[in-house]
Amino acid sequence: MRQGLAQFDAALAVAGPPPLDDGSGVHFGEVRQGPSCSQARREFPVIGDIIHTVSRLESAMKALSLGVVLSAHAVERLSPSRGALMAPQGEVQSDEKAQGVPVEGLRSG
Repeated sequence: MRQGLAQFDAALAVAGPPPLDDGSGVHFGEVRQGPSCSQARREFPVIGDIIHTVSRLESAMKALSLGVVLSAHAVERLSPSRGALMAPQGEVQSDEKAQGVPVEGLRSG
């Protein structure tokens, strides 16, 4: 996905528009999804602690200048070869949790 975005941004650069900025925060766990309806709008929001954690991961991604960050909990679920590509990046603090969430990103080099 990140490679595809880089190629798309290169094509945009030729045409003149600014590049798109994209990133992802990845965590693992259970969420709840359900309808939230009104006369004007029908939505199916996803809620739960996981959603708050992902939001914190996305903020960390920007602060760390990384395109993708994963919680250590998500890294544990990767294959050994994929997990070996990740490196600890510190912890993300959250108002909702007493403990920080360990964060990992792609190893450089």
